[in-house]
Amino acid sequence: MEFEFKKFELTKGEKIWLKAIHERNFENLEVKKIKLELYDLLPKNFSIENVDERLVHNKSWITALGIYFIDPNSNYLNWIEDSIFLIKKGII
Repeated sequence: MEFEFKKFELTKGEKIWLKAIHERNFENLEVKKIKLELYDLLPKNFSIENVDERLVHNKSWITALGIYFIDPNSNYLNWIEDSIFLIKKGII
């Protein structure tokens, strides 16, 4: 299934942050540690609080939409689609 979402531009900081938390595969998501590791890469005006909540939950949990914006071919998206299909099939 092809996904299409209304695109909006991510800031440089958002891209860096989303890629970093996505690469951790939902492990080691301590915000302070991640921010320290990315200190030299993130723009000086970057604030986690300003990252769109549709992209990341609780500052370090990337959402399906966040994954889509940085890795539209991610296996996670396929697994989510399969899960939704199975739930739908079970309900109908």
